[in-house]
Order: sequence, then C-alpha cells, then structure tokens
Amino acid sequence: MPEHGGSIDFRWNEFPWADSYRHLIDAEDTQFNEGGVDMMLAYEAQLQEYFTGMKDEYQFLTTAYLPCRKMMEAFNWHTAERGIIRDSQGVITAINREIPDEPLHALLILRDKLDEFLVANNCVLFWSLIGEKQLGHNPNALIERLTGAAAYIAGDGLDIMQPFRKEPPPPKRERVVLKKEDFPTIPEETLEELNKMDETMIMRLLSARVLEKGNPDEKEKE
Repeated sequence: MPEHGGSIDFRWNEFPWADSYRHLIDAEDTQFNEGGVDMMLAYEAQLQEYFTGMKDEYQFLTTAYLPCRKMMEAFNWHTAERGIIRDSQGVITAINREIPDEPLHALLILRDKLDEFLVANNCVLFWSLIGEKQLGHNPNALIERLTGAAAYIAGDGLDIMQPFRKEPPPPKRERVVLKKEDFPTIPEETLEELNKMDETMIMRLLSARVLEKGNPDEKEKE
C-alpha cells in the first residue's frame, strides 16, 4: 500500500493551496485500488529540509503531517503554526503530537469533524502496520514480522480487523542440489563440497569468479 514520506517540494504553509504544492498533485499517488476497493491516502507529510543544529534524536520533528487535501478543502482548514491546522475562525482542528521520549507520534484530528467527513464521503478510515526486525547477521539472520490492521467507522468506533501478531516464519525453501549431470565439467568432489556450503557463500564465490573472468560480451567488443 502506498504511503507518504516527507516532501520538501512545498512549504508547510503552502499546503494545499499554493502552486508549489498543486503542481505536485498526481491522482495516482493519492488514489488507488486494492482488492477491488477504491482507496485514498488519509494524510500528507511535509519535511523541513534544513535542520542544522538539531540533535539526532529530535530529527523526527522535521516531518509534519496534515489531513488529506480533500478534507482540508472540505472544511476550509489551513496550515497555521508548524504542525497545527486551524479552521477559518482560527480554532485548532488538528495537531501533530510529536513529543520527544514519548512513544506516541500521531496526527490528531477532532473526532466530530473526522466523523462528518467520513459520512459525507462514504468512507472508512483504516490503517495497517507491517514491521520487520532482523535478529542476528546474514547469512543466518532471523527475520521477525509484526502485522496488524484496524478500521475506524463513523458512529461505530474502532474495528480490530487483525490484532497485532507475530507472523509465522515462511516455510523453508528446498535447497537446490548441484548435480553432476548439470555441471559435467566440475569434479564430483567439488560438487559435494559446494552442496555442503551455505548458499550465500556459493553466490559470493560465483560472483567473484564472474568478476575475475570479466564480461565475455565486453571482451568480444574489444
């Protein structure tokens, strides 16, 4: 599923009205179809490119999130102070919760306005999480995956579509055995040694051999 990274091609206060933002608009970036269902991204993100002097642990503050353009325009909202969205009366309607050393970083929107938008556009807000953690080092690293999905339906609240869970590891792939009939020029003793080796190491040896010999096509050109 697509997602928004921080864009440096428009300034925070230029969203969503300025030409600097509008010339970037591409319907394919924000609207898509998966599983026969039409979807659109619920947010956008703006990145402050220059953050000289900011400590590494605070650099997450350089990205600020905004409700999607359709919602901003529907309610005549505008970007005010960085990370804050206000309505035409100056009332805060959405805000970025970005507090150092706090686990929750999110774009918070007034629920009554969110419900109003979802009902008017016959939409459901949903989100999914796909996390990956590598334990150990290649070639024997263990990859763990955490997934989850939920939906928010105006009037009905939260629907946990899939609770957070660790995905079971994928089934082990059957190892390819190097056979004499496929490699008649290689001695059987060498094939036996190769079949005992880790596949990653075999690929490294083959790559090194190709680099050592060079590209035969290039040699023909010479």
